[in-house]
Amino acid sequence: MMRLYISIAILTAALLYFSPSSFSEEGVQENSPVPPRQKLKVGDAAPSFRFIDINDQEKSADDYQDYIIVYSFAALPSREEAVEVMEKGGIEIAKLYPDLFVVYIGFLDVHRVPRAARWIVNPIIKRVVRNANKKSVETRKKFGIPDDHNSGMFHIVIDWTTEYLQLFGLEHAREFHCYVVKNGKIVGVIGPSTKNKAETFVDYFDSLAKELKKRE
Repeated sequence: MMRLYISIAILTAALLYFSPSSFSEEGVQENSPVPPRQKLKVGDAAPSFRFIDINDQEKSADDYQDYIIVYSFAALPSREEAVEVMEKGGIEIAKLYPDLFVVYIGFLDVHRVPRAARWIVNPIIKRVVRNANKKSVETRKKFGIPDDHNSGMFHIVIDWTTEYLQLFGLEHAREFHCYVVKNGKIVGVIGPSTKNKAETFVDYFDSLAKELKKRE
């Protein structure tokens, strides 16, 4: 459970602190995104793709077939809402379902960041992650809980050109979006029209936990 809690904390920290004042959403858009395909919905097959996170780890969505995958998309205007959902909902899930294998993959939409300023993006995010990791070690020691490497994994991916957004049918992440995936299928979607987003996030996991229990 602690591993899951730590992963949520790191992802939340990245979303919260990725807000340098020089990066304006009204800035020059140097990479004009291609119009995305139709937005994905519950019941659709999740896209299969590879990605490289901020730690230069190259992974594939297929690497996590046995996991519940949580894809989240946020940009500067939506970061506070993303933090609220991931913090409130995610920590509640970690408490309720410590045995679930979950991987969080958070995409930061920075396609409007001027090219001349992009050199500073990776260092900012990496610094946030390092600080969050230090706090996680203190938390583990405080509660005397060993690190569990099987659950609560995370990746933070910078989307420079909206290529990942487009896979889910999104043009941008100025509004927070989240997809819960199990066995290659989308089982939960949180978008701009979703009410009580954090509660809805937990509800999706409630349903998944009940379904998995029936199969035991």
